[in-house]
Amino acid sequence: MKLQKQSMSFAVCAGLLAVCSAVSAEPRAVDARQLDIAGVKAGMDYSEALTAASNYLHVPKSQFAPEKYPNINLVTGKKDPQWFVYDSNGTRLTVYFEGRVPLDKARPLVVWLIRYEVPWSQDNAAGMVKSAMEKYGTASNAPNTLPMQWCDNPNSNTGVGCPKDTSHAFLELTQTSLVLTDPSWQQARFKFVDAKKRVTPAF
Repeated sequence: MKLQKQSMSFAVCAGLLAVCSAVSAEPRAVDARQLDIAGVKAGMDYSEALTAASNYLHVPKSQFAPEKYPNINLVTGKKDPQWFVYDSNGTRLTVYFEGRVPLDKARPLVVWLIRYEVPWSQDNAAGMVKSAMEKYGTASNAPNTLPMQWCDNPNSNTGVGCPKDTSHAFLELTQTSLVLTDPSWQQARFKFVDAKKRVTPAF
């Protein structure tokens, strides 16, 4: 009887220890700049992104449509497309670009946002969660699933998840929409444009 009580006490202590360890464990940090959606990573140039997506999806490059009527890119000074898109039966991949700062004539554009979407259904949403966990591992804000997020600076409170600041990349899955964002490239463009406006007062 005494031995049985000791065994039960040990089991209870072990269970409490496991719970406490789970509660105190730090959220999983993931460098989203190393992740990809359909082969495309933030930081790639236009040609790299197009080739990566074409190879990953086994689709000819001609199936990826660039922006038809681009405006002048404020970094390159040219009418460069701000995105290309691939659409197949409601499955849509869109890759967005900024002008690369510092300016690089050999690689003038840079991927800053990638969006992958499939038609909404409960089965598709469940499939996206399964595929994301298999590809990217445990989310930084686990066990939360609406949304699921991966980043290198997760809040210790998983309910808060990944702070969306201007210097950290993050991946987010919401239902049937998966988005990878690196806002640092957009911020670099803002600073570049502001610097061009700067003048020295002479009055």
